[in-house]
Amino acid sequence: MKNIFWIFILGLVVTATSCTDPEKDPLKIDKLQKGVVLSLRTQAFANLNNRAFAGAVDTFSLKSDFSKEFFEFEADFISEDIEALAKVDVYASYDEQSKGEKVATVEAGSFAIPDKGKYKRGSFKIPLNTILTAIKKNATTLSAGDYLFIRSDMTLKDGRVVPYTDIVNGSLFETEFFYPAVDIAYLVKK
Repeated sequence: MKNIFWIFILGLVVTATSCTDPEKDPLKIDKLQKGVVLSLRTQAFANLNNRAFAGAVDTFSLKSDFSKEFFEFEADFISEDIEALAKVDVYASYDEQSKGEKVATVEAGSFAIPDKGKYKRGSFKIPLNTILTAIKKNATTLSAGDYLFIRSDMTLKDGRVVPYTDIVNGSLFETEFFYPAVDIAYLVKK
């Protein structure tokens, strides 16, 4: 019995002092940092639960005057350090798998804490014509029910870029109070 105890202790010591192979750490625990994210707020967030928007945060009609249409949303920059944001680059794509083309940059200086808020909120208002020109689409190449995909990358003041792809499974974060604003959709209607 004593031998089993000492073998067990020896096994624990060897395990505790052995070198770990960083290639065998699929979670990359040693590289984890506190996260930052953009979270949808106000009307764009409410639109997600509206059946008419079919999972998009905004819509436009093929019959509308594109020069008067804008893709709009508001998002909170959620971070332990609310001063860490430098800018948000916004991209648009017709292809769900592609990051797309840059259509806007919103500087951190335009983010402000709203009344009774805790985090800085930014407003995004991108002309539809800017989006369509960037992705090389127009009224004749779009159909009702199509989606345009809007992605956002954040650049922090320390120079780090937090790409939209860092939210690996956004549905893990989706609640009635929170929805990531880094990968959202714009719906084309009749």
